[in-house]
Amino acid sequence: MKKLWSTVLDFFKRIEFEPLTRGQKYGVSTVVAVVLVLAIVVLLEVLSYNHSKQFDLTEDKRYTVSMESTNLMESLTSDLKAVAFFSRDDVKTKVGDLLEQYKYASDGKFEYRFVDLYLSPGDAKTYKVTEDNTIVFIYGDRQERVVLSDTDIVGSGEQKLTNAMLKVTSTEPKTVYFLIRHGERDMDLETEEGFSRIKTRLESQNYVIKALDLLSKPTVPDDAAALIIAAPQKDLFDDEIGAVTEYLNRGGSLLVMLDAGVDTPKLTGMLKRIGIAMPSDVVIDRDSKVLGGDYLLPVASTYLKHPITKDLTVLSFYPYARSVVIDETAAKDSGWSLGYLVNTGTNSWAETDLGALRQGKAEFNKGVDTAGPVAVAVEGSREITSGDEDTAQPKEARIVVFGSSSFVVNTYYLMAESNAANIDIFLNSVNWLAGNENLISIHAKERTSTPLFLTGYQGLLIFLVCVVLVPLAVLGVGIFIYFRRRFVE
Repeated sequence: MKKLWSTVLDFFKRIEFEPLTRGQKYGVSTVVAVVLVLAIVVLLEVLSYNHSKQFDLTEDKRYTVSMESTNLMESLTSDLKAVAFFSRDDVKTKVGDLLEQYKYASDGKFEYRFVDLYLSPGDAKTYKVTEDNTIVFIYGDRQERVVLSDTDIVGSGEQKLTNAMLKVTSTEPKTVYFLIRHGERDMDLETEEGFSRIKTRLESQNYVIKALDLLSKPTVPDDAAALIIAAPQKDLFDDEIGAVTEYLNRGGSLLVMLDAGVDTPKLTGMLKRIGIAMPSDVVIDRDSKVLGGDYLLPVASTYLKHPITKDLTVLSFYPYARSVVIDETAAKDSGWSLGYLVNTGTNSWAETDLGALRQGKAEFNKGVDTAGPVAVAVEGSREITSGDEDTAQPKEARIVVFGSSSFVVNTYYLMAESNAANIDIFLNSVNWLAGNENLISIHAKERTSTPLFLTGYQGLLIFLVCVVLVPLAVLGVGIFIYFRRRFVE
């Protein structure tokens, strides 16, 4: 073997290679460069195919589904399929782009296909579709249909699609109760002060919304995923306070919204025993005037670390709010773990002189009023152990308290939906209370355009630079090079 190898080496040593000419060297260099470039392109293609990653650099994340949709896709335990009935190619392209974003977020658990309603009557009959622009979602043996309007197609339509996916993937809807009979916000009222819009949003997330009258039935039903007490104008009776307390003691979840200027000593007394104090004050914010609002429209930009607020980055506002304060001693005695959720800015304070406020003479008094930042929302939880010691099943009671209810009324709903975090905070609070942590996120919003407005001077400047100066510069460089080569070389 060694002798053979030595013979081969001697053969190559005797070979004499002619030196390469200049042209041959350039040719070899070109071939090597082309081979290297092709190898790099192939390597990048293989990496991109096996490890796909996309980036959305648009301001409103136009080409990325919301965190809510992403969380839903990541929570899928089995394959979700969609059959999209669209006959127009231009519509297919727009809807396909959106469905592709869901597919990317699902990590292979979401698939879709397009079907022409008029050319595939068999599929239309199978999925019971009679209208064009319909998408059928299939998850196991369940199906959910959604029809996209022209507005949805021109926009994103994400909210409708995500809501349909939530319904088809949820095993069973959860029930949220709204307490009534004390002048609370009406969940069916469609006027400015009603809660009809936020009720619709809750229903779109597969919640069943019901009214609860504790005067006629002095106990909170066992199927209550959460109980909401939305700005009562009258205090609760002792039996109702007992029913709410008993509900928390068995691991229930409670959302309370109390407006400023309303006296409910029994309800606030129950909260105080938990460790949540609701002083009789009104939050005033100088910064809200700068943002175009009133002094009684405090703006919050600081959110404490919690699942409810983990993804929030934009402002939220709380009309005519009162402060919410944690009593550490009472919380420790009651076994509750409490934390602040939302704080107003440093230029705000909690005004205690409501008489002076009504006369328009409110001012910050050190030692009397509470200086900002002022908390307008608090969350808490307490571990509950039920049953015998050997078979004890731990549960967790949860509570969220807001010092305002107006932040999600109909009159502020549309403004908050596009520009503020109000609706996100409310929906995230309900989802956390109901145990739907996978739905806690920034919720789908309408796509917004961002037009660029220029003054006359700015428009003229852009015209001169782009249409006049740049072409003249290119022409000048070309003329310079031409004459230099002609007369210098």
